[in-house]
Amino acid sequence: MASVAAGASLVFAVCAAALGQPPTWAELITGVKGMAATKAHGLEWPIVPAGKASTSNPTVKQCASWWNASAPAAARRSAAKAGPHPADITVMKTYGQVIGAGTHIHSFQCAYGIALGQRELLLAVAPLLGTKGPWRGQILTFPRPSRLNELRPRFNAVLGATGNLKLN
Repeated sequence: MASVAAGASLVFAVCAAALGQPPTWAELITGVKGMAATKAHGLEWPIVPAGKASTSNPTVKQCASWWNASAPAAARRSAAKAGPHPADITVMKTYGQVIGAGTHIHSFQCAYGIALGQRELLLAVAPLLGTKGPWRGQILTFPRPSRLNELRPRFNAVLGATGNLKLN
């Protein structure tokens, strides 16, 4: 079952790339197994999906506004250093089941990939849109810049010197 899901994710990622769409959350983290990850300043670590269901699937525009209005100031300042930086705003979809209760959980969280350099990518995940909760994140260091360079042309936003995200 897991291989079917992985295969479907790969097919979706290849189709999205062919259409020139912004990278999905799955694409941002593809190939990160064994990669160096460090805590991102101002964000809680590690990244974990929301433990409760969300009622709506936010738009990329809503996610940009959510970052600009609610992301921790320390995280925004730290990420904005030596900017501007290309960024990808996407929605992380999580599906789960509460064992024994027969309840299915679907949550949709705003997720962000911000290229901090040739090999570093800040991954951040917001709490559910409109709720209070921790912002989580980590910095991934790719062994070679090639993976990040593949994704960067499809990024859909820019993180400016003030730490605000602006859609392209």
